[in-house]
Amino acid sequence: MFHEWPESCLDKLAGKLSERSWLVGDGFKSPPNQDDYEFWSVASAISSCDCDSTELFTAVHEELEVIDATEICDGRLYLGETSGVESDLALRMLGIRGIVVVTDCDCTVESIAEWTKLPTHPVTPVVPLAEQLSESLAFMRGLGGACFVCSSNGDGTAAALCAASVGDDEHIPGLRAVEQVEKRRGPVRIGMQDLEDIIEFQYNQLMPPPPPPRFKVEVDPPSGEVAVLPLTTPPSRGGERGGAFVPFTLSPEPPKKTKTTASVKLMEPALPPRKRPLPAFFEG
Repeated sequence: MFHEWPESCLDKLAGKLSERSWLVGDGFKSPPNQDDYEFWSVASAISSCDCDSTELFTAVHEELEVIDATEICDGRLYLGETSGVESDLALRMLGIRGIVVVTDCDCTVESIAEWTKLPTHPVTPVVPLAEQLSESLAFMRGLGGACFVCSSNGDGTAAALCAASVGDDEHIPGLRAVEQVEKRRGPVRIGMQDLEDIIEFQYNQLMPPPPPPRFKVEVDPPSGEVAVLPLTTPPSRGGERGGAFVPFTLSPEPPKKTKTTASVKLMEPALPPRKRPLPAFFEG
């Protein structure tokens, strides 16, 4: 029913229902009963729908009572079953801006994207989570609003993705992030491999970048000459040019090379001559 409504009418109804109803986990509160004639009359009027208050009451209850959604992060991240994306009204009430769906079927992803008209990102359980975490978290951050992470049972890899998102945003370890998810959702079943992938991903995120190289190795393929020079300035481009080897130069003069086959000699830059102190009788 609501899928055919204009977006403006659906937004008005979702806003009115949000004043008296909640859809998230233990905080679920059903819309008002049919006895609340005033509420449903107002809701019917502001949404400009072509049904009376009784018909609207029935349609809303039938659609929202089957919704399974848990608010993991306030107004930003929700976890639930894939069936939740079928309710346009619920997605409007939760303010969902994008969907992450755990499935190995491309048809499911295409159907969800076409039905909801929202950005949809797939995560497949047959590929290690470690290979998908970076792209998935970037998708969630780039939505600029709430994300609904779902799977067939709202558990497993979907819960692991939520834990990874919590750890990424709040800068907490993977195990604590899983505990945060369980506090909202209840006991979840996250595979050991998924948990290890989350911990490894966080470790790699915290690793400092490697230091810049200190030396440049130059090799002349025809002669086998090797030179190792300190990188005091960015090297210019070199290589083969016209069939001849062109060295990487650090100064106007080409560097000296040391021919060697067993080891590489470091060519230290020459130090300026040290000034000798003046004799004492020259002072003053």
